[in-house]
Amino acid sequence: AALDTGVLNDAGGVWRLTGPLPTGQVLGDQVLGRMTALDDDAHETLELLAVGEPMSLGLLESMVDVDVLEALEDRGLIRIELEQRRHTVRLAHPMYGEILRSSLGRVRHRRLSRRLAEAMAAAGGRRRDDALRVVRFQIDAGIAPDIEMVMRSARLARHHQDWITTASLGRVALDAGHADAAALLVEAHHAMGEFDEGDALIQLALEDADALSEEAFVSLHRDWSGSMFFAHDDAAGSVDHL
Repeated sequence: AALDTGVLNDAGGVWRLTGPLPTGQVLGDQVLGRMTALDDDAHETLELLAVGEPMSLGLLESMVDVDVLEALEDRGLIRIELEQRRHTVRLAHPMYGEILRSSLGRVRHRRLSRRLAEAMAAAGGRRRDDALRVVRFQIDAGIAPDIEMVMRSARLARHHQDWITTASLGRVALDAGHADAAALLVEAHHAMGEFDEGDALIQLALEDADALSEEAFVSLHRDWSGSMFFAHDDAAGSVDHL
């Protein structure tokens, strides 16, 4: 691609790059081009994987025809691995997922997310992170999730220090009226270095402190003290606050 666009040149036996590599669009075209010969069922299966990977083989078999999976595996577009006695399906290369997701329209992404959420909920969660994934698919599909499940999923994301997911789920729960979600959201903001956003949430949450559990109340004050110490260079104020 660089040769074709003239940004890679042979100058006296030395290859010189004189502009940005155009690999993103070219690679995307090549990957999507490999999929043009697929029928609709096979193409949608790849899109489901792009949105939902990694997926258990059993779940995927409940959603699509097994012949489609065999054909995709034979063509080297998906890979199936054994992980802790569970067969897991992924796209053959992480870049495939990025390219497919970027090619999806918003309406199609919501429809695929709804399929995944309904299938996973029907199958029942067997792994600790299954509830978290169901909630994320429901949110992406525009489905109002169960707020207690959102909170459990946010706490699980916090346990794994997945602060982006903790923040997104915490925001959903807080907007739905779960006051304790503020503590999870503040902790996520602070962990990501977003102290101003976290501090503003603390003060807002403490305006209605009676709505908070004792655990959330203590957590918010602890994080406020931590912000004083780490973000505002106020060690004395942090100690006094504690």
